[in-house]
Amino acid sequence: MKVRKVYFSLISLFFYFLVNSQVNLVSNSSFENHTSCPTFMLQWDKCIGWTNCNGNVGSGLWGTPDYYHTCGLVQSPYNPVPPNTGMGYCNPHSGDAMMGLVCYNAGYVDAREYITTQLTCPLTIGNTYTVSFWISTQSSPQVKYNSSHFGAYLSNSAVTQSGFNLVSVTPQYEITSLITNTNWQQHTFTISPTTNLNYITLGCFKSDAVITKSLTTPSAWQPYSNYFIDDIEILSSASSSSFSISPSSTNVTCNGSANGSATVTATGIGPYSYFWTPGSYTTASVSNLSTGVYTVTVNGTSCSFSTSTISITQSPVLTSSIMVSSFTNCDNDSLILNSSISGGTPPYTITWNNGAVNTNSITVNSQTMSVYSCTVTDSNNCINTQTIQLSLFQSVSVHSNTPNVFTPNGDGVNDIFDFKALSNCENFTFEIFDRWGLSIFKMNDKKQSFWDGRTTSGEEVTDGTYFYIMNIESGSKSKGMISVFR
Repeated sequence: MKVRKVYFSLISLFFYFLVNSQVNLVSNSSFENHTSCPTFMLQWDKCIGWTNCNGNVGSGLWGTPDYYHTCGLVQSPYNPVPPNTGMGYCNPHSGDAMMGLVCYNAGYVDAREYITTQLTCPLTIGNTYTVSFWISTQSSPQVKYNSSHFGAYLSNSAVTQSGFNLVSVTPQYEITSLITNTNWQQHTFTISPTTNLNYITLGCFKSDAVITKSLTTPSAWQPYSNYFIDDIEILSSASSSSFSISPSSTNVTCNGSANGSATVTATGIGPYSYFWTPGSYTTASVSNLSTGVYTVTVNGTSCSFSTSTISITQSPVLTSSIMVSSFTNCDNDSLILNSSISGGTPPYTITWNNGAVNTNSITVNSQTMSVYSCTVTDSNNCINTQTIQLSLFQSVSVHSNTPNVFTPNGDGVNDIFDFKALSNCENFTFEIFDRWGLSIFKMNDKKQSFWDGRTTSGEEVTDGTYFYIMNIESGSKSKGMISVFR
């Protein structure tokens, strides 16, 4: 898809524009905008801003140009959906739409179709304008003929046509040779009007006796010559009533919000009108914007225009996390909680739920409280809160992979009695007794936080039930029993 051109003059790095920029005076110049999608050929009236010259609308009437759009209803044989149209194969030059005109009909003398529109601003005396249009015939044609003398006519008042009859005027530009190109070609000319001109009309303005006709596809079913047109432009430098615009903006404060704003200030002779895209706003200032790129066109008096582009940005997402030296704590141990912050807009305000403020680290005793939260607020008042819950051995217990039985047979499954939780305590003892009360295993080394079914001297114990006693520095004690089966 070819993107339509936008012409502008950049005056400063801050998007300061003067209205000596070129603007297209043809509205809906590539026929994209429509009231509804075409369901049949001949429906020129669905294209916004354009009209034929006789007012005829609908099938069965003559002098009705064909409106083609990719959103239309596919049908046969009068298909309005490109590229396989009812007149032959052709894609739009740009976008999704184009218009088709019959310029010769072998069955009726001087039968013609025209398409016309009023310009957004008149062409005025003393200025020079560049006019252009793109034209193509069709490949795999459904029409028999090609012809010559397709032209463009600019006028002060609207052109009228009686039925499908020839409009006999002198166009400012004509293609006098036979038009046979199946690829799009642009035709361009300049005009310096001697009177104000308000309309452009396209079609064939010469009679059958003057134009050249060629029977190029005798097998085709339509006895016409037909041409597709697209991207009509009339470009002009700004009028003498120049003005300048200066944009400003406020970015989105918190990531994902929609509270940005943009303003354009016009300096010069007013009044002014405004149009923003996206959003279709019509005021000088707009608010509640999300992040994105916005374009505003300012219209002044005497058909002067200026366009500016404004980018609304946002800060990275405000995030935080709490890191702790241990998630399992023994009686009376202290922990250090650290808050890590990223994103948002510094500086930050930090508030802990234990009352500490503006510090990334706090020292806590898990006997005091088990849930801690840290709330971070950045300079835009964006907020992020993180919470952590600490577990506490208020009465000592052993967290074992097999709570009361294990099988130390070397198969890699349930081979040890695991009490890793004790490794967080500074001073502790763990002792195993047999059924007669004899101590067979004792552990007070953090490096070994499990029992593998052997005595302190390394001998395997026999299958049966054993008992343990666990003591830690706070004086807490826990007892239990464990069964060994190989």
